[in-house]
Amino acid sequence: MNPGPASLPYWMQVFAFVASGLLAVLTIIGIIIQLTKKPTLKFRLTREIFFRLTDSFAEAIFSNGVLVSENRGIFIDDISFKLNKVNNPKKSFVLRCAFFGEKVRGLFPISDFNWFSTSPLTYVPLVIPQRVSYLLVQQAYEESMKKAFIDFRTKILEAHRIFRDTPPPLEQEQKDLKSKELFEKVMFIVNDYMGKIMELVQIEGGDYELEAEIFYWIKKFIFFKKQQSSISKIAFKIDAKVKDTLRADLMLMLQTISSNLILSENRPIKSPEYFPIEIREL
Repeated sequence: MNPGPASLPYWMQVFAFVASGLLAVLTIIGIIIQLTKKPTLKFRLTREIFFRLTDSFAEAIFSNGVLVSENRGIFIDDISFKLNKVNNPKKSFVLRCAFFGEKVRGLFPISDFNWFSTSPLTYVPLVIPQRVSYLLVQQAYEESMKKAFIDFRTKILEAHRIFRDTPPPLEQEQKDLKSKELFEKVMFIVNDYMGKIMELVQIEGGDYELEAEIFYWIKKFIFFKKQQSSISKIAFKIDAKVKDTLRADLMLMLQTISSNLILSENRPIKSPEYFPIEIREL
């Protein structure tokens, strides 16, 4: 027959009681310390950044960041972006984050993106790093550039409608002349809108800093909370010939759009892109 607890020596019973009490006290103290620790958010923009001109987002900047919360999970309320040209002439551009997403494996060696939200609201779990991609647009020029692309498509379709509705000539020479006139009309529209769109492009040669500020809430007491923020910056250079590069690629893009509209094709449209140089995480 095994001896019961009452058969234990008195000193062992006292030791077990004191040890369990100390363990309970230490557990409570640990919980209190954990609850009183100030939650913080570490946020860093990475060197993964490039520019792209599209008919959907106008002049867009694709940027990436890493988020890590400490002590407790954190609820992010908002985020703001600002692009500053730091050499003369100095300029500052307010950017709007149109989409929040993540990198995914694509068909090509470089990553593709999955844009899953237009809202900055998100939760960052404790000590689990979160990688986020941001699609930023030039807020002041976004609608003007979108309208330019829409007007361009309208002009191309109108030129094609006039060509299509005009009775076809009987002679082959006249048919060739008519096709040549359409081609010249289309190229005139392409060159015209290439100039109009490039006038709206704000990127130019120089030294830049991209600044992001994330806003989040922390609880100070049971019924009180306070908004905090975390700021990160990256610096980079833009080549002086950036607009020449974008202009040449924009010409090809507009020509492809024109061809698709006139011939009812669906050829891939390659948007003009530019990758900055000498990128530094500040």
